[in-house]
Amino acid sequence: MDNTFINTPEQTEFENNAPATFDEVKDKHISVAMDQYVKLKYENWEYLLFYRMGDFYELFFEDAITVSGALGLTLTSRSKFQDKEIPMCGVPFHAYELYLARLIKMGYKVAICEQTETPEEAKKRGAKAVNREVVRLVTPGTLTEDSLLNAKRNNYIVSFYARTTGIGLAWLDISTGAFFTELLNLGKTPAVTVISSALARLSPAELLIEDKLLEYPQYYSLFGEYKDRLSVLSKSLFNYESAQNTLLEAYKVKTLEAFGDFSRHELVAAGVLLDYVKNTQKGLLPRLTIPVHVVDDNLMEIDLATRRSLELLNPTTPGGISLLDCIDLTLTGIGGRLLAERIASPITNIREINDR
Repeated sequence: MDNTFINTPEQTEFENNAPATFDEVKDKHISVAMDQYVKLKYENWEYLLFYRMGDFYELFFEDAITVSGALGLTLTSRSKFQDKEIPMCGVPFHAYELYLARLIKMGYKVAICEQTETPEEAKKRGAKAVNREVVRLVTPGTLTEDSLLNAKRNNYIVSFYARTTGIGLAWLDISTGAFFTELLNLGKTPAVTVISSALARLSPAELLIEDKLLEYPQYYSLFGEYKDRLSVLSKSLFNYESAQNTLLEAYKVKTLEAFGDFSRHELVAAGVLLDYVKNTQKGLLPRLTIPVHVVDDNLMEIDLATRRSLELLNPTTPGGISLLDCIDLTLTGIGGRLLAERIASPITNIREINDR
């Protein structure tokens, strides 16, 4: 397994020489509690590990250096390994959501590790440390806490499956359970242009893509726009059979026929999306609606550059005002989300426009 940390730590001075690194200690014994940490970090190497110790979530090694720099926390050390100090910082349990929100907004992903037994229970079974487990993986697209979300904006996590025969798109807001799929029409338009337009419309909090797409310069450039919201998955996960099984299991049905007429491309995108969410929630899927098949024939196509110029949802300058800001008089979260969605996805059908 590649243990290269995605978040490059800033250099910090310690009393002696360079601090101990995760790679130096991953196969060594330090203490029972630190052995637990090393094992869990190794299993969740892409994430900053919030490791519960009493009333704090502690971070160690490169994670501690990264988080202390990002949040302005005091960087200390827990102990030493071969005369090298082990970097450490922490956040209080009762206020961790404030720190978590800041890290997620910066594009980091966080693994939450909890104590799953009391010290008394650990002592009774003869253990030297309480058992700990990662209970949740927090990413920009899998937030559920009201305090971390904008009540008037959808927090979509998006997946797509791109082939020369078509492009399947799936998106989900796990805080509301709203789940959609769409088969993007290619025609003579380059696939990268079609995908760019769709992503601009949805403004995803997180985007799931196949690793092989980064081999193509046009996609590499496109995804650069979403680098802080990108999760790159193995090509092997984008498989029709496994995606279909994921959907059948999630909705506890024997066939998907009752769901409607979905293309294979949509089902792959939807299955990958559900599998990812299931993994981050440690097997506990939130309550979801049955996927809604969206037909884009009546949607106005607006490219990314035009959307930015029009300032539909977001102003182009700090402190500016968007179109949504000017006309939003909604009083509820669901009303605000509906208005934002309709501004982002204007329709061209006169009858539907009048009905609204």
